[in-house]
Amino acid sequence: MERFFKRGQPAIDATFKSRFGTTRGGQPVCLSRAPSDDIAPWIGRLYVGAADVPEGYRVDCGLFYDATVFRMQLRGIWEADTLDGPRMSEQSALMFGPQTRMMRLSTVGPFLTVGFSLRPGTGHALLRTKTRDLLDRFVTCDELGLPGAAALAQLEQESEPEGWFA
Repeated sequence: MERFFKRGQPAIDATFKSRFGTTRGGQPVCLSRAPSDDIAPWIGRLYVGAADVPEGYRVDCGLFYDATVFRMQLRGIWEADTLDGPRMSEQSALMFGPQTRMMRLSTVGPFLTVGFSLRPGTGHALLRTKTRDLLDRFVTCDELGLPGAAALAQLEQESEPEGWFA
């Protein structure tokens, strides 16, 4: 049993340059904010993840989140291993359901994603979506009747995180 509790040092890759810096241990970080009081009953967190990496550079990672998350993918070529198989996207507005297992995710090239998580029950209350239908999957905002293209266009007008969070 001891081997299961042994801590290892995470890999550090100097090529990966997060726009928001690194931890003391050298791991890249994203920008994360609590929502304003007026939307806090529905929104859990707001975040921005951005990395300046060489064109063609591939980052393999994963998602394991217990809530529904909207991800506005502004840059990068993304692939996610969903319950329905691998799905790719580039610039897109997506709604990810909660994961019951780690969802393998990769991106190629420099990337920028802006997103927010929903509080439990919010997706159903606002969109009449059933969480069980979204487990380990994602759908485009356009499929849900949400203005995904308009959201992306609005975010593209801003160049700084505080503008993306506004």
